[in-house]
Amino acid sequence: MSEHYPLPRTAVYMWLTSEGICVGLPPLDANTKAHTITIPLKNCSVETGESGTTLARQRGWESLLRLLQSRATAPAAPPRLGTASEITQAQLDNALRAHAAHQRALRRSSVEDLGDLMDACLVPNTGADS
Repeated sequence: MSEHYPLPRTAVYMWLTSEGICVGLPPLDANTKAHTITIPLKNCSVETGESGTTLARQRGWESLLRLLQSRATAPAAPPRLGTASEITQAQLDNALRAHAAHQRALRRSSVEDLGDLMDACLVPNTGADS
């Protein structure tokens, strides 16, 4: 469990559908009702530079989209911690640091795509709890 539990009253639920990112908004108080909004995927693009790599200011957004996509396509069996759909904070931090190093290296030479770097930080998601 997160050290941030219980969830703050401002917390929302997020999931990915073929139409977009759905955001479930629980009621904030007795005067509001729970409802869901959908942000269309066409409005959720990740910007890339001339070299085709994700811009540094887009890396957090890309990480969120990857996480939602991984969770949407995860096998029915409970995923293991450390897989793409159950990424840890340390893995995210490592991927973001790797991206910064990747950006520096790009200025000097061509290196692997950031997606490969992030995937290398993850445990394969086999769907089996081994």
